Amino acid sequence: MSKIKSAFRSGKAFIPFVTCGDPSLEVTEEIVYAMADAGADLIIGGHTHTLQPVELLTASDGRDVPVYYSLGNFLSHQKEKMNLLGGMASVTIVKDADGTHVSEYDLKPTINVILRNENTGWDNDAPGQLRHGACRPEPLLRMHRRRHVGAV
Repeated sequence: MSKIKSAFRSGKAFIPFVTCGDPSLEVTEEIVYAMADAGADLIIGGHTHTLQPVELLTASDGRDVPVYYSLGNFLSHQKEKMNLLGGMASVTIVKDADGTHVSEYDLKPTINVILRNENTGWDNDAPGQLRHGACRPEPLLRMHRRRHVGAV
């Protein structure tokens, strides 16, 4: 936490990328709040291989700190439906008279497309961004929301 506090005092943006994941676990909650209270501007988690919720925390000093608990898989051979969805963090960081902070944040949904090459028998993976009207991710999203209550 000392590196986070040092970056915060110097006016630099500090974005820890941590192994965490399930936001319902008490230890995850303790870790992200400790980082936010130490001065982290944005927290990105990973490791669960599934898309997890995005949450806006209020640090002890009143700052809003976005937390992406897990962006899921960007590129993977995991073929289970829940592992095919992922996300890209879209963030705007500004430095102004108030210091360095996140002014905007969003989650861009992605999908990992796995296609079998008939000539080699190998699977080819290709990440892609889900765009409105480009494809129909609703069945995957519905399944994902049932498994991960509160997911984006």
